[in-house]
Amino acid sequence: MASTRTLLFTGKGHVRFDTHTIPAPKPGEVTVRTLCSGISAGTEMLYFRGAAPADVDITLDAVSGPPRYPMPYGYAVVGVVEAVGDAAGHATGEAWLGRRVFAFHPHTERFTTSCERLIRLPGTLADEDAVFLPNMETAVGLIHDASPLPGERVLVFGLGVVGQLTGALLGEYVDSTGVDPFPLRRRQAEAFGFRRALPPDGAALQDLFHGADPAGGADLSIEVTGNPEALDQALALTGYAGRIVIGSWYGARPVELRLGERFHRAKQSIVSSQVSALPPRLLGRWTKQRRFGLVLEVLQNIRPSRLITHRIPFDKAAEAYALLETDPGSAIQIIFTYPPGSLHPH
Repeated sequence: MASTRTLLFTGKGHVRFDTHTIPAPKPGEVTVRTLCSGISAGTEMLYFRGAAPADVDITLDAVSGPPRYPMPYGYAVVGVVEAVGDAAGHATGEAWLGRRVFAFHPHTERFTTSCERLIRLPGTLADEDAVFLPNMETAVGLIHDASPLPGERVLVFGLGVVGQLTGALLGEYVDSTGVDPFPLRRRQAEAFGFRRALPPDGAALQDLFHGADPAGGADLSIEVTGNPEALDQALALTGYAGRIVIGSWYGARPVELRLGERFHRAKQSIVSSQVSALPPRLLGRWTKQRRFGLVLEVLQNIRPSRLITHRIPFDKAAEAYALLETDPGSAIQIIFTYPPGSLHPH
């Protein structure tokens, strides 16, 4: 058995390390040494702040059931297989030992898990790009749920990692506008595929669609701020018969919407988007495996490691959460780095 350290959320605003041993891999299992892992500034920070609903079930490897402190969390780990069980040496003709893999797993130095829970990474995909796999899957899911049409006017509220990746996927065939209060994120968005990026409280955003034919407003708004207050602005800036797709998870916070004003007459639709399930209309053709294949391809094309603003050693994990809590405008993506071993560059 090997020793490892796992990061634990111990209560509102507190984390610590737990040192423990992990079992040797059984047949069909492998032990993975972590190379890097990514922090989710949305979902993960809800758990850090103690704002996640108590009745939600977590369905991640090594985490299950409702959240109870102390608890591990995290779901973006890139690592290398350093040990295999007797029957896990080969799968589909390829050896696991030494393979780089992705896992939906909490932040930890190493872990033993089933081969079925791992995604093998192509040799051309860098570690720091692969760590964005969950975010890219979410962005792909948003595009599938939103079904943007060529030439549509699209607003994306929230230019964190998911918002940035969604803008990159929207590409040149829509008129895309990102909305975010933080200048760093707006600058990055304009370099990452958005035609423009504006603050939520500026006159330029209010005037953006003035005089647009036929009735003004966005055709489609995608809300990924994590802030329920952004929904009212999305409703106000979306035009007649427009769609609002909600990708945020608000946790236990209540959501109040002004639906008694223009919403009904505008015949707008509000759609939820959640990455754990495929849109029902796609189930006849798409599977999770097919979507993962697309995500790996897009990661290699977009190279989202450009969004990493901080690389913090795992030893100093508490500093990362403090930064996101006190100065969120200075960070887009924070990753933990783990010795020993070096990152796979490309």
